[in-house]
Amino acid sequence: MDVRILGPIELHRAGESLVPRRRLTRVLLGILALRPNIAVPAGWLVDSLWPATAPRSAAANLRSYLAELRRLLAASDRDGPRIVSACGRYALRISAESLDTLRFEEYAREGRRQLDAGDLTAALDWLNRACGLWRGPLLDGMTVPDAVADTARRLEERRLEVLEDRIDAQLRLGRHAELVADLAGLTAVHEMRERLWRQRMLALYRCGRPP
Repeated sequence: MDVRILGPIELHRAGESLVPRRRLTRVLLGILALRPNIAVPAGWLVDSLWPATAPRSAAANLRSYLAELRRLLAASDRDGPRIVSACGRYALRISAESLDTLRFEEYAREGRRQLDAGDLTAALDWLNRACGLWRGPLLDGMTVPDAVADTARRLEERRLEVLEDRIDAQLRLGRHAELVADLAGLTAVHEMRERLWRQRMLALYRCGRPP
């Protein structure tokens, strides 16, 4: 079972995509997936799901959403992702093999290591894998809860850093011509990213084109 939040939230199993039926179950899964393997209090989850005013039935509703997630995850193997609980705390127990955000970080770190070591082909392979895990904006189609907004922002920032690493690898491999159009689009969207602008100027210079 694969939990995917780098794009629309989904559970993926043997070629089949599953999406929790209820909106707040999806939100709950997103919250737990952004804090993987960290046990959080039930009260914190209630406040995260209902940041304004929680209904009187909030505790019962939370248990219902957790039960739905447990049912969906139950189809995975024994070592697959699980909702675990102890002393009024809950966590998504999951490995990097089953969560795209954790795999993204593993691939990104290895790509950066290879880039620093000068193995550009290997670096580009790992960085392509990392970037390829993103199917859209984080938790696409959902409003990111305030409780995990900082974590979400860090992931989006990390995505841009890894993209810039990939462009560095491509530039060092002499692929400047194929990057010009992409960099024009990226700098239009991310106007304040100085590294992207430097990369764009370099690509244009190597192509003999004015900035």
